[in-house]
Amino acid sequence: MTGEIDIVSQLARSVETLLRERFPENRWTIEHVPTPMTIEEFKRLLGVTPWIGIGWQAIEPGATAGRRTPVTIKMQATICLKNEGRSGRLLGDSAAAGLYPAMELARLTLQGRTIADFGTISVTRAGQAYADGYGSLAVAIGVIDFEVPAVLATPLGAGDVSPGFAVLATDWDFAPGEGSPADDPTDIIEPGEPA
Repeated sequence: MTGEIDIVSQLARSVETLLRERFPENRWTIEHVPTPMTIEEFKRLLGVTPWIGIGWQAIEPGATAGRRTPVTIKMQATICLKNEGRSGRLLGDSAAAGLYPAMELARLTLQGRTIADFGTISVTRAGQAYADGYGSLAVAIGVIDFEVPAVLATPLGAGDVSPGFAVLATDWDFAPGEGSPADDPTDIIEPGEPA
């Protein structure tokens, strides 16, 4: 990683840069959005179509989690466009882009691309979607799910204490003797007990 603690933001900005290669700013709006979006968020974006939203879904740790944890970061790109032509919203026409070619272009732009400090993007699913509770014959929505491998490292240096971390103190007495707990290896830790 390049020193940023927030790897999701770093990855989302990198994905936006890749998409900008094929979806120019003078024609397409690209925003970072929650996943899933609420109906109010969806209604707002209809004023800025054609539109691509980049959202984070999850970080899934690998089976060998430790100080350097291999993870899979799952992301989603939502494509939304509006076209009054019933087939135009899907196929595209001279008035506006269509969902099918936009989805394929986004999929081809992301699949197999390598992002520095992360790894290679794998598109895991691409398909049509809809906004529950909202209907319009002029709107077409598609979703591309993709994932990127990464390694999470401890963001704190050796001996650093994370802000707000409650202190953990342990005393071990291995020398047997009068009053020594070494004769009784059972530890009892009570919550709230001072260190």
